[in-house]
Amino acid sequence: MFKSKYLLFSAALLSSLLLAGCTSSPPPATSNQPTPPPAANQTQIADVLKAKHPLAVIQQQQLLIVDPEYPSPQPVADLTSDEIPPVEHLFQFIISPNKKFIVWYAPTKGILSLDLASQQISVIHPASEWLNQNPYLVFLHGEDKLAFIDDKGTKLFFIDLPTTTTTSMTIPYPFGNVFRISPDNALVVFISGFGQSDKFPQYMFTTIDGQNPKRFITQTNLSKRGLIEWLPDSSGVIIVTNQSELLYVSQSSPNQQEIYYKLENPDSEITDLSLMDGLVYIFEDDKVWEVIDTTTHRRIARSPVEIAEEVYRPHFIPWYDKSFLIEETLRLDPEQFNRLWISNFLGIKKTVLDKYQETSLTSDTPEL
Repeated sequence: MFKSKYLLFSAALLSSLLLAGCTSSPPPATSNQPTPPPAANQTQIADVLKAKHPLAVIQQQQLLIVDPEYPSPQPVADLTSDEIPPVEHLFQFIISPNKKFIVWYAPTKGILSLDLASQQISVIHPASEWLNQNPYLVFLHGEDKLAFIDDKGTKLFFIDLPTTTTTSMTIPYPFGNVFRISPDNALVVFISGFGQSDKFPQYMFTTIDGQNPKRFITQTNLSKRGLIEWLPDSSGVIIVTNQSELLYVSQSSPNQQEIYYKLENPDSEITDLSLMDGLVYIFEDDKVWEVIDTTTHRRIARSPVEIAEEVYRPHFIPWYDKSFLIEETLRLDPEQFNRLWISNFLGIKKTVLDKYQETSLTSDTPEL
C-alpha cells in the first residue's frame, strides 16, 4: 500500500514539474509535534522526573520541568502558539502522578497531553466553551487518570492516559461546577455552582461512579464555598464556616457536623485553605499562615507573610515537606514574568526559577 502511494505521488510530482517548467514545489507541511530534547538532555530530564514532586512551567514557547528541591530546569518540548494557554497560575501544566505525562488546557486546541517517553503531544479532549471558562483538571491520587467537568457542567469525565480510555458520570443540577476527589479515589464531593446567589451553598458526596448521593448544606459564605479539603483518611471534608472556623463533615453521615478548628481571634477571617502532607494550611486575614496537624488538630507553625518581605507581592502556595512555594510577578517593561522560590516556615528560601511565564506588554504578538 505504501509503495503504490509513493509511486502515484512520484508520478504526480514529475508531471507537475514538467508542466511548471521544473519550478520547485512547496515544501511539505511540518508536523506540530514538539522538537525532542537533545540526547544529552535526556539524562537531566530523567533526573528531574526522579524528584518527589517536579513542576512543569512555560517560558516563552518552551515547556520546562524542574525539581523545586534541587533546581535545574530542563526543556521537554517546544510548543506552538495555539498549544500555549493564557497565563493564569503556576499549575496550568500538570505532571501525572506516575510522571509519564504532562497535561494542560489550550482554548484553541483542547486538553493536551505530552507523553514524556515518546515526546508526542495529542489532543485527548476537544476544546469547549465550558472548559474555556472552567479549565479545572485534576489527577486521581496515584493514578495517571485525569478528571474534569465538561458538557456544560453536566458530566464528570475520566481519561486514563496510558490507554486513552474515556468514561463519564452524569452530575445532577446544581452541582456541575467544582469537585474534589477523596485520597482513596473512592468518593467525590461536588460543590454547587448553578442558581446560587444567596443563602448557603449545597454540597454532595457520591461514589466515584456517581452512586449513593448524599446532599448537605453548611453555613458557608458563597464566595468561600470552594475552600474545602478532604482529610487524609478520606473520612470526610473540612470546610470554612462562620468566617473563622473549620467545619468537619463526615462522608458517611454528612448531617452530623462538628467544629474542626477555630482561629484564636473570632474576628479574624480564613481567606484560604489547603491540605498538604497531612497538614492543614489556613491563611488568616491574608497576613499569616497557620499550619495545623490533622492528627492532633493543633497548630504546629505560624508563618507571617513577612518571611518573604524581600519578594515583590509574594503569593504563597503550601507545598510538600513543610514548605511553601512563593511566586512573585515582576514587571520590567516591556516584559512581565514570574519568579519562583521555595521556603521553609521560617523564611529560609532559595530560588527555584528566575523567570517563567514571560509575556510581552507592548509587542503585537499574542498574549501568552
